[in-house]
Amino acid sequence: MGLKYLQLKKYSKAEMFFKDAAAVAPANKEKTEMLILQGQALGNSDKLAARELFLQALELDKNNKEAFEGIGDLYYNSIDDCVEKNNPVDDKLPYLLAAEYYQRSGNDKKLALARGEFPTKKELSQTPYKPGEEKYIACWIHENTTIRTKD
Repeated sequence: MGLKYLQLKKYSKAEMFFKDAAAVAPANKEKTEMLILQGQALGNSDKLAARELFLQALELDKNNKEAFEGIGDLYYNSIDDCVEKNNPVDDKLPYLLAAEYYQRSGNDKKLALARGEFPTKKELSQTPYKPGEEKYIACWIHENTTIRTKD
């Protein structure tokens, strides 16, 4: 039922079914799958809770590619949540972090999309930042990423 509701974009109902299924899952594999689906259902409404579910899935399966991809999707889709318009590099930091998670997931298509959104050398030159520097992402993310450019 959860999959059907997810397909119909009725995310709160889907999340409810996946939560119930995760609670009674007989093994870690099934629980991991339900946590990921629950995270996908929450991704549009509560990114913080969705990330927590993906992290729980990674606790059960440290190399789960879908969980890494789910976190990457959350960060990639956080631009509107995180834009401050102070400078173009700060505004693109979620893409840099998304790329790190897409790389861990092995999803080369999404990795290429994220890299395509990286700041340019010209944009970087207009800031005090240097390539390779660690930069903190505020908004809801609260993680560090490494400054890189697409060119």
